[in-house]
Amino acid sequence: MKSKKFKCLNKKQKINTLLKYGSFLADRKYGPFKIMLYELNGCYVEAYFLSWRKEVMFFNVFESVENLQPYLRKIDLSELFHQVPQKKI
Repeated sequence: MKSKKFKCLNKKQKINTLLKYGSFLADRKYGPFKIMLYELNGCYVEAYFLSWRKEVMFFNVFESVENLQPYLRKIDLSELFHQVPQKKI
């Protein structure tokens, strides 16, 4: 499903589509929101939850990997550097 088609769905259809076809990738906090990131057939969908309501308030759909920056900053790669064999000179 392309992003244009997803945007045309109603809220319940969007939720069902994400649960059935989407792949959960990550989550983050932003102000009062918990944001859950999904991949859906080549596009990304953020589902915004209000922490105390436990229901999706709205969705953000995008295709640009630049919008993934808030999630990429959370990835800790330090363990990978400890596992890389050092070359002897």
